[in-house]
Amino acid sequence: MDKLEPILTLMKLPGVGPVRLRRAISVLSEAQMPIEEAFSESGRRLLTTMGLSPSSPQSMIGSVADQLRRDEVRCFVAPFHDLAITDFARRNLPPVLFARGPADLMTVPSVGFCGSRSATERGLAVAFDIAEQVARHGLNVVSGGAKGVDITAHKTALSCGGATTVVLAEGILQYRMRQELRDVFDPARTLLVSEFFPDDRWIAGRAMQRNRTICSLSRALVLIEARSTGGTFAAGEAALGMGLPLFTADYSAQEESNDGNRILLERGALRLRQSRATGRANLTQLLELARREPIGDGPRTRPILVSEQQDLFPR
Repeated sequence: MDKLEPILTLMKLPGVGPVRLRRAISVLSEAQMPIEEAFSESGRRLLTTMGLSPSSPQSMIGSVADQLRRDEVRCFVAPFHDLAITDFARRNLPPVLFARGPADLMTVPSVGFCGSRSATERGLAVAFDIAEQVARHGLNVVSGGAKGVDITAHKTALSCGGATTVVLAEGILQYRMRQELRDVFDPARTLLVSEFFPDDRWIAGRAMQRNRTICSLSRALVLIEARSTGGTFAAGEAALGMGLPLFTADYSAQEESNDGNRILLERGALRLRQSRATGRANLTQLLELARREPIGDGPRTRPILVSEQQDLFPR
């Protein structure tokens, strides 16, 4: 038996969430016990000392594991020694990731995108512009797969020959690709990632939780439009709290659809404005930060002054 069944069983133990799962994996590692032996006699004793009630793998676990293998889904476990990721990612990623597609996209410079499911036409145009520039500069686009800004970012990256990572708010076996992505889908350039049990369904809480995973896989986060409450605003707050550079579109008029942008800019987000020379988003600072590794090392680039040939995004 490989590590897949034991990991799935650990995830299904009563009372186990991300924190206790990470602790269980850490305790097994400290005891120099492979994950594959988690439910051996000695492994059960170890788990019991943590207050867990280890049970034998259920038949359901076996069927889920078989489906993951048929779908060529890989399982990565903290501290992710089999992935050449940044220390920032290693510290902040959830304890288990299921991945389908080119897993090496988790190791390349990436830019995350977040925005409303009901983004305005102008917001979607800004998302298209930024995602296209990011992809054409060879950076991976990371977002959540929801309609609106997420799908615009994924589709734009694939349409111009770039790569994208879809971070799911459901189990990886529950994912159904949106038609907009099917039209441009390339399995060699599209990675699906989920931190949830493979047959878990979408719920709002999981969407909020996966925002931190989008941040963890990114060198910077781009926020297109955010109300002052809700998931997009929470994603911006998460990025700031994690120390991830947050770039927020700066619009000429504050409206309900983007009033969260102003608040996040006041809290330390970096301004994204248009270049007067090209009429497109000025990504000089974003591209510089995204290419530098790892996050937090070396001097930060200086903020681009608003007077340096930039205009507000019009509304």
